[in-house]
Amino acid sequence: MQALTKGVLMRLKVLLAVACVLVTIQIAVAQVPIGTISGRVLDQSGQAVPGVTVTATSPALQGARDAVTTAAGDYLLPLLPPGAYTVRYELTGFETVTRMIAVAATQAVPMDVALAVARVGEAVTVTAEASPFVQTAQVATNINQDLAATLPTSRSMVASVLLAPNVKASGPGGTQGADGALAISGAMSFDSIYMINGVAVTENLRGQPFNLFIEDALQETTVATAGVSAEYGRFGGGIVNAITKSGGNRFSGSFRDSFNNDSWRTTTPFKETRLDKTIPTYEYTLGGPVARDRIWFFTAGRIRNSEDARQTFVTNISYPRRNEEKRFEGKITSSLTPNHSVRGSYLKITQLVVNNIFQNGMDLRSLFNQGQPQDLLSLNYNGIFGRSLTIEGQYSSRHFAISGAGAPSTDLVEGTLLVDRSRGSAFRYWAPTFCAVCGDEHRDNTEALAKATYFLSSDRLGTHTIVFGYDGYNDHRFANNHQSGSDFRILGTSTIVDGATIYPVFNGTNNSTIVQWNPIAMSSNGTDLLTHSVFVNDSWRAGSRVTLNLGLRFDRNAGEDAANNQTSTSSAFSPRLGVVWDPRGDQKWAITSSFARYVSALNSAIAENSPAGNPATYTWFYQGPSVNVDTSGPLVGPEAAIKQVFDWLDANGGTSRTFTTADVPGVNTFVDTTLESPSSYEYAAGVSRSFSRGSVRADYVFRDFKDFYATRTDLTSGRVTNSLGVDFDVNLIGNSDLLTRRYQGVTAQGVYRLGDSAELGSSYTLSRLWGNFDGETSASGPVTAGLLSYPEYRETSWNQPTGDLFGDQRHRGRAWGIYRVPMAEPHGSADLGLLFTAASGVPLGGAGLAVGQIDPRPYVVNPGYAKPLGTATTIDDFFFPRDRFRTEAQYRTDVSMNYSFRFAGGVQAFFHGDVLNIFNQFQLCGCGGTVFDNGGGSDVRNISTNVLTASTTASLQPFNPFTTAPVEGVNYQRASNFGQATNRFAYTSPRTFRFNIGVRF
Repeated sequence: MQALTKGVLMRLKVLLAVACVLVTIQIAVAQVPIGTISGRVLDQSGQAVPGVTVTATSPALQGARDAVTTAAGDYLLPLLPPGAYTVRYELTGFETVTRMIAVAATQAVPMDVALAVARVGEAVTVTAEASPFVQTAQVATNINQDLAATLPTSRSMVASVLLAPNVKASGPGGTQGADGALAISGAMSFDSIYMINGVAVTENLRGQPFNLFIEDALQETTVATAGVSAEYGRFGGGIVNAITKSGGNRFSGSFRDSFNNDSWRTTTPFKETRLDKTIPTYEYTLGGPVARDRIWFFTAGRIRNSEDARQTFVTNISYPRRNEEKRFEGKITSSLTPNHSVRGSYLKITQLVVNNIFQNGMDLRSLFNQGQPQDLLSLNYNGIFGRSLTIEGQYSSRHFAISGAGAPSTDLVEGTLLVDRSRGSAFRYWAPTFCAVCGDEHRDNTEALAKATYFLSSDRLGTHTIVFGYDGYNDHRFANNHQSGSDFRILGTSTIVDGATIYPVFNGTNNSTIVQWNPIAMSSNGTDLLTHSVFVNDSWRAGSRVTLNLGLRFDRNAGEDAANNQTSTSSAFSPRLGVVWDPRGDQKWAITSSFARYVSALNSAIAENSPAGNPATYTWFYQGPSVNVDTSGPLVGPEAAIKQVFDWLDANGGTSRTFTTADVPGVNTFVDTTLESPSSYEYAAGVSRSFSRGSVRADYVFRDFKDFYATRTDLTSGRVTNSLGVDFDVNLIGNSDLLTRRYQGVTAQGVYRLGDSAELGSSYTLSRLWGNFDGETSASGPVTAGLLSYPEYRETSWNQPTGDLFGDQRHRGRAWGIYRVPMAEPHGSADLGLLFTAASGVPLGGAGLAVGQIDPRPYVVNPGYAKPLGTATTIDDFFFPRDRFRTEAQYRTDVSMNYSFRFAGGVQAFFHGDVLNIFNQFQLCGCGGTVFDNGGGSDVRNISTNVLTASTTASLQPFNPFTTAPVEGVNYQRASNFGQATNRFAYTSPRTFRFNIGVRF
């Protein structure tokens, strides 16, 4: 495409410019996943020592990296792959000092050294130091994969992320049987970036990470939650970067077989069925040298065909859900010269989910088989030019497709989705949501990054590590978003459930049944949302005790929607400021503070609203003969009921009938050309302390979110008339700061080693998330606020009240320990692991708490709209304060055992076993995964929160929301199952046993 071609040419020009300007990367965080070691060498009197040769070696590094201290005694060892390093300081006339230190991805390790005058028989000092939390203004945690594999975790990237503070699994969505969507530092869950080897693997709409990794191939995961450098943009939450292994100068590998069985667990209080079938998962890794210190290879694979028992909603029909998945990775790392290296990586997933379900399917007809293949290609170069300049470049391309998701037929009867409005719009039956035979959907991205590093040291100006670079990111989506096989939905009044049989109730007399038509006017050409970014950042060591971080980022949105129209061209600056003070100058204490503005990327769910690929929405009240309203008479099945509804519609004008409401992309719904990316302002401060055996860190973070997505429909947005002469109110998608969302959190994290026998760690977050806008659902990802849509028909106090938001979780803590059992050779080695989780409850509902539907139109004189209200016939009303009802707090204790035995030749056989929730404690915490969220408060977090009103229940009385306080039992009532579990995932995960065995060398 023309826009993308221009973007590539611009990137090439910027790359050449960067090579000419001698500027560099801020080492606190780099998009390319490398670390650095820097510091100052002094003599015993505190004077700078120039000319010291500093050499770093590591099994993770091809060859050695060296530097020579400047006249001010400063040095920088750049472009270090994550790993354990031995750093040697040498100068004639001084003792040689050797330090051992761990370097994490994106970590700048500060290390000052004092050299003593050499004595007779030169001494060598070896100092082993614990790897601390990142001692910069950035709030970050690094989790080594060895720790995650020893503890009772799933060994996944998400398992590591959840060990960090400021991270909550409290967002809407997630997957069945897992935690809810991850949310970082109070941001919406779609607004963080997840990376593998520095390449984004974030899903385009809902922002959660794809599993483009093999667990045994992971090396470490770094989680940055505040104080993030100007090198990073397009996010409002945090940055997660997982690194995979790269091989080495020695051949190494592993084979692991993991065993799970659904019957190896207890049942929750929901008393669900279990499937007695053992599921193996095979993993392998293999890496080593092609040419020592020159070319390394690494490859890995994972094969799993899983199956577990699931149940439909309401009817509780058991069915098996299968996930047939294969993952593969290949990586080549080459350093043809010591100062220049190239890395290429390719990951691929083939996957088929059999009997998948979208939201709350009530019958087996709601199931479908969904294919979702993925792949990721990344190419990386870094080079060192002289003693002061490094240059880095990276290109990546990720692809993800969805096939077979939805109804298998476009027939008017067979392909029409039915919804039970009395239970909420997430409760569906008869036909699956979406269309399986209308083409695949693609969610891809490409990125090109170029940057350089210049290291400047002088007595007068201090030490500067300056960064300048360009980052070009393209979010690509291709979808013809059919909402059902037939493009029709019938939103029924209610249902009658008789065992496994569902009878629809369509009331033709009280406007409680709605016929919805979602045609797509033109096919999609694909959406390309580009973000062009430049950044500059200076990490300035102003003295022996003070380091400043001064950064600025500029992001500009560009691209084309699915109809090849230009989208928003808005732009924004993001300043980043930070300071680190070492009060004693010994690198033990660090007191930090920072200010940052983060600007997110535009999301295609919002910025794409052209008629290409996007469905229109037309609705009509069903006013034909009622169906199954009289429960004493013969009941009519779905097939006959659907036919009756369409017979009535055809006899009364068909789709040309005057609609009740309409939302038509490209006709009456437009994206404002001034649409801006959401942003947030952050203020943070912290203190950290390093010990010989560990470290602790505490931080305070405050976030104030701005520029929310909102739809404005008022008397100034205008009207349009279509080709049939029908008037529409214009819906304009833009931004609003009338909404609020704020987060503040106090976090603590620490690690400590008790000799060689034990290791302890913990993280804790005390926080609050409050405001009046949740801003997302699991079904759609980001959504626009409706506060500005037909404002005469809404009041903020009851339509958008302020309080604790959906993701608010006041307390979350995790503590872990590893004990190494004393065992003498040749008996092998054994470890015991423990992981304890405590987390307070969260608000029940999805759009706040308990939400019902009311119709304010009878109480408002139409000021001049073509069709008052744009959301069918009702809008949300909050009947209780947002935090009136919360889930129960979660407490869970997991244990693990590891045993390995070494054979001759270095081959080890190993066993790892986990018991999750060893005490079999259950809480109604909604912590087993937010499987669905309809944006209307029904059964969110797998706990029923539905509120009935006159719009759905004839026995209740309507009321004027502007003048009357609703009375429970008269104007509304909680559903009979309000506050109760709708499935087993509402409870704490049951006591579960699992194990794996394997060999490694």
